[in-house]
Formats: sequence, structure tokens, C-alpha cells
Amino acid sequence: VWSAKTAIPQTPKLCDQCLIPKNLLPSRANVGLFIAIGVFAAAAFIIYRTSAGYRMKTVGQNSGFAEYIGIHHIRTILVTACISGAIAGLAGALEVGGLYGRFVDEFAAGASFNGLLASRLVGNNLLLLPLSSFALSTLQAGAFGVERTMGIPRAFIDCFVAIIIMAVTMEDLWAVCGRGAARLKRRFSRSGKTTGEVAQR
Repeated sequence: VWSAKTAIPQTPKLCDQCLIPKNLLPSRANVGLFIAIGVFAAAAFIIYRTSAGYRMKTVGQNSGFAEYIGIHHIRTILVTACISGAIAGLAGALEVGGLYGRFVDEFAAGASFNGLLASRLVGNNLLLLPLSSFALSTLQAGAFGVERTMGIPRAFIDCFVAIIIMAVTMEDLWAVCGRGAARLKRRFSRSGKTTGEVAQR
């Protein structure tokens, strides 16, 4: 398969009929941008406006509750995984046909982690996901330009991303600590009332 005979494993170049036309020359933007917007709109409509989307959200939030109200959670998980895999395959095809013109080995390394991070930054809100994805991709793509023009190591951007991850994680940690403190306060207040009643008796 890797018959291009280059240092980086890659396939031979695709024929011109398989390439996705570019529409914002001299940039690398192509028709795939509009296809991605259409897929996002369709996904948002399915998630927020259909019964299938309700089943997906319910199973994702609490599979036990979903099974209790009659949703077949195993089937929903399989269908959701197939749909997400198809969307990921479409994204890869758009990048191969619109940017590289051939399949390059490991051209999307780290894409899964970046997707999870972008989703977590907005609290898994699908409608805000394009904003976080754009901000994260701009940050990572700009790291190469900063390294060339200003001499700032690209690893600095990785450290900045790590700080963002820590900040998001700390938010959940403080929420857990707050719930624990509230439970302890209620427990001590109940024990204090019980002690006072015993003393009065």
C-alpha cells in the first residue's frame, strides 16, 4: 500500500477526479469546510430534535436510568459508535482528498485526544464545540509559526494546553470537594441536633 517510495510512508497520489476542489485560494481551505458544517448541523438536529438523539444523550448520561425507562442501551451505544466512526472516516477522507492528495501515515495523530479536550472545554456542549475546536486548532497551528518567527519553542504551547487541562480538571475537583463538604456539614448538624436533644432530656 505504501508504494510512494518516500521517507514518510504514504500512498501514491490520488487522481484529479478524487481531489476535493479548493475554494479560498491561496489558502488550503476547500469544499470540505462546507461539508463539515453540514454534518455538524445534521448532528445537532439529531441530538436535540429527535428521539434517537434523546436516547443517545440519556444513555451517555446514565445508562442505568436509560435501561430503566425502556431504552436498549447496548443497541444505542453500538449505533452511536457506528455513526461517530462514519463521521470520523468522512473527516479523514476530507483531509486526505482536500489537503494532502494522498493518504499519509499518521496524518491525524492526536486527533482523538484533541477532540476529547475540545469537548471537555465546553462541558460537552455540542453547540459550543466548534468554538473550542477552532480555538484549540488555532493555538496548535500557530505554535509552528511562533517557533519559526519568534524562536519560542513549540513545547511551550503543549505546556499551555496542559495548564488548560489542569484548570478544567480542578473545576470538577472543587465541585466534588464542595459536595463532600456539604454532606459533612449536614451530618455534623444532624449529630449536633441529636446531642442537644439528649442533653435536654
